[in-house]
Amino acid sequence: MTSPHEPAAQSDLAAPESAEETETSAWAYAITLLRWRYLIVGLTLGSGVLAAANSLRAPRQYAATASFSLGNFGSSDASLGNLASRFGLASGNPAGNPLFYAGLLQSREVLRDVALSTYRTGGPAPFEGDLVRYFGLGSLAGELALRRAVRKLTVAVSVSTDLKTGIVRFAVRTGSPELSSQVASRFLTLLNEFNLGLRRTQARA
Repeated sequence: MTSPHEPAAQSDLAAPESAEETETSAWAYAITLLRWRYLIVGLTLGSGVLAAANSLRAPRQYAATASFSLGNFGSSDASLGNLASRFGLASGNPAGNPLFYAGLLQSREVLRDVALSTYRTGGPAPFEGDLVRYFGLGSLAGELALRRAVRKLTVAVSVSTDLKTGIVRFAVRTGSPELSSQVASRFLTLLNEFNLGLRRTQARA
C-alpha cells in the first residue's frame, strides 16, 4: 500500500505509438532527407573523389613474374633433405614437392641474400644499391636495417604452386619495373646456384 507521502511507482513501459504517430515520424524523416538531399549527395560524391585522389597518389607498383618446374631440379631426396635442414624447412620427402621450393624462395637466408644484392636501374629516377637502401632503411643499424628490409621484401614477393604440374610461380612487386625484374632474376639465380651446389655434392659422394 502506498503512503500518501510517497510518490506512486511509475511504470517503465512506454505507451505504444499510435499508427498516426508512426506515419507522422516517417513523413518527418522523408522531409528531412529531401531538405538535405543536396548535402547528402555532395558528401557522397566528395568521398568518392577523395578515395580516387588517394588511389592516384599511391605509388605505382610493377610486378615481375617468373616460374620454374621441378624438372629443372634433379637433386636426390637425401640432398634435398640436407638443403631443407639448412634453411629450416620441413624435410620429409621434398623431392617432387613444389611446396618445398616455395618455402625455399621465402626462407630467411634466401631473402637476406636477395636484400643484400646490388641492383642498378635507369630511367628518370635511376637507382643503384641494395634493397636496404631502396626501402629507405640506410639510416638504421646494419642488422636492424636488414631485418626490416627482409620483412618488406617478404610483403613484396608472392609465391604460388601447382601441385599437379609441379610448377612454382612467384611475383615481385616494387616501384620500378626494372628493379622488380632484377629481383625476380636474383631469386632464380640463387635457386640455380643451390641446385648446382647440390649436384656437385652428389658427384663427390
